Amino acid sequence: MTLDNLYTSAEAARELAVTRQRLYRLYSTGRIAPIWKGERVYFLKTSVHKLRVELDNSRYRQTVLEEIEGDDSL
Repeated sequence: MTLDNLYTSAEAARELAVTRQRLYRLYSTGRIAPIWKGERVYFLKTSVHKLRVELDNSRYRQTVLEEIEGDDSL
């Protein structure tokens, strides 16, 4: 496995549009698997991209729900 296939934690957090603290919670709860090389933590780019889609979908659903709940015309 080369570093070309991996993101650092900062890169992964930026790609996921989350803080590094949120990224830590995501991997401590098993949502994404870290890869340790020495003392540094990395994430597979494919795993990050897959999680990004999941997070984007959940953010979209939450936005739609908030819009529906806030719409008094229904």
